Amino acid sequence: MFTRYEKRYTAKAREVEKQALAARLTVAGAVEQYLCDLVDRDSPRTGRRPTPSTVRATRVWLARLMEKHGDDFLANLGQEEIESLLTATPAKSRRNSYGALSRLCTAARPRQQQHSDPN
Repeated sequence: MFTRYEKRYTAKAREVEKQALAARLTVAGAVEQYLCDLVDRDSPRTGRRPTPSTVRATRVWLARLMEKHGDDFLANLGQEEIESLLTATPAKSRRNSYGALSRLCTAARPRQQQHSDPN
């Protein structure tokens, strides 16, 4: 039999777990948020906003990630998933896709939407 304090503690632990789960972002949500932020952000290298063709190209490079792992949590993607995704990508697009994945993970890290960069 649980005491009143134990019940309160387990209820609070369940609530904290629920909030942590809700705070985690799916891959599809992270990609959409990244693309929206990309449009409004100046490039650190050039100091200019990206062109529409750059945003379209980034969307294409991240499309395969969304197809395969769109409903998964971004934090749960491991090295195996990223490697299999890059292996399935045509050789000419692999470097660009890797760069887009890396930028997505870097953008998600400050918001604490994932625990580590899978690359």
